[in-house]
Amino acid sequence: MEREQARQINALHKAIELDPLFVTKNFIGEDPWSAQSDILKSIRVNKVTTVRSCHDVGKSYTASRAALDFLTTYEDSIVVTTAPTFRQVEHVIWREIRGAHRKAKVPFGGKMLKTRLDFSEEWYAIGISTNDPDRFQGFHAKSGHILIIVDEAAGVSDAVFTAIDALMTTQGARLLLIGNPTSLSGRFYDSHHKDGASTKRIHISCFDTPNFVNNGIRNIRDLKMVKMQNVEITHPYLITPEWALEMITRHGENNPIVQSRVFGEFPSAQANTLIPLNFIENAVALRKELDDTNNPNDSPKTRAIKLAARKAFLGRPSAAADPARYGDDKTVITEREGGYVHDQIVHGKENTAQTAGRLKLLGPQDWISIDTDGVGGGVADGDLADRFADHSVLGGAGEDQCPAFLDGAALPVAIEPLQVIVIALVAMVLALLSTLYPSWRAAATQRAEALRNE
Repeated sequence: MEREQARQINALHKAIELDPLFVTKNFIGEDPWSAQSDILKSIRVNKVTTVRSCHDVGKSYTASRAALDFLTTYEDSIVVTTAPTFRQVEHVIWREIRGAHRKAKVPFGGKMLKTRLDFSEEWYAIGISTNDPDRFQGFHAKSGHILIIVDEAAGVSDAVFTAIDALMTTQGARLLLIGNPTSLSGRFYDSHHKDGASTKRIHISCFDTPNFVNNGIRNIRDLKMVKMQNVEITHPYLITPEWALEMITRHGENNPIVQSRVFGEFPSAQANTLIPLNFIENAVALRKELDDTNNPNDSPKTRAIKLAARKAFLGRPSAAADPARYGDDKTVITEREGGYVHDQIVHGKENTAQTAGRLKLLGPQDWISIDTDGVGGGVADGDLADRFADHSVLGGAGEDQCPAFLDGAALPVAIEPLQVIVIALVAMVLALLSTLYPSWRAAATQRAEALRNE
């Protein structure tokens, strides 16, 4: 009996080792589509698998199945998952891992926590954020098998990737980079454009996904010609032709958002863009994380960590106001704490006294700046000194109107003597050098010849 049981266990282990899809299909009861299967297979044989894809192709789903497959395949292995923010770690990829662990037809076992799955002290998966590269130190798999999963890889800094490199020293180490191609720089971009013998590059466009393939939509021309009422959605959780067509129609084929989110390509227009797309997305994600301090599902410890992170990020509170009055123009009031900008307060058709009253209702502020060009002077004339420690006037109002006056005629200037000396010396050297060539040419000219040509 024991011999038969051992034989079955060995046969199961052999099947898991030979088939990268075995765990997903037989333990969880799911059948990945072609690109997802390619990713799972690549992790087994390639040191680095990097995936750039369009929106809604099941990236986090695939990453979660890769984590469970790796843990199940290799005893005493370690899986480390990360993303630009801890909110993405906890609520995206680890939500998928927890869901698959809970509904598995064949129980995985182990102890499941919010962002950790323990089989033993040396055999586990863990989710960490990327705000501190030092968090990646100390992960050494006893078996040599370690898998690092970087979700939304375009938003992860090079400093974190440098820390990850130190975990990739063993033969069994694997790295999965996956995300939307929103940036033209950084390690994720480099992974798709620089040589790497051990790197498998995978590109997933909307035209590669089931809802397009199954309806014969192979390119933009097919997408524009198809009748949407006849399109069969076989995978409701994946990107749809209707959404892709709407994005192309609204923004155009060459828009960076369309290139990244629809075609799964790195944007071609970022060189002419003031703020890169991934900067905006990272800022939105960070704001969501900073706002997520009152989640009722958080433990007291998690809530304390989030509050500490918010406090560390935020700076001195301040505000600014661009007053309007009646008419079509709007009054805009903005509060900020360091790098965190609150929702703007916008209103119209109010007199200056009412605007001054709104300013007094703001939260505690160290200082406030008011644009006094036009009707803003009436707001600055209001009694704000009892409400704010300091307020400054931007515009042409008189200096005696407020404790700190700032306008175009009295900008604060800091004179650095060393800079003045350096600039003067550089100017003199350049002036001297500019005379050398004309002097040399003049010295080489024969005077008689010069007079003959006059």
